[in-house]
Amino acid sequence: MVNEANEVLVAVDAYAGGRGQEIPRIVHCGLEPVAVEEILSMWTEAAQCGDDERRRFRLRLASGAELTLSYHPADDLWTVP
Repeated sequence: MVNEANEVLVAVDAYAGGRGQEIPRIVHCGLEPVAVEEILSMWTEAAQCGDDERRRFRLRLASGAELTLSYHPADDLWTVP
């Protein structure tokens, strides 16, 4: 599924630690869940044009693939930009 910004919506199992910030642990790619092996970087992007702030993650998955995920806290949605 694709949102209004042409970003692909994905299912992610995340963990909110003591600080309450969602950290991705498993990404559901197709039929198979893939574990997050390493968080390579994470950053926050300021709101633009009425958009809410979002958190971005650059990940290395257990499959060896690298992926950028975007978390939209206001909507509790994960996307691939």
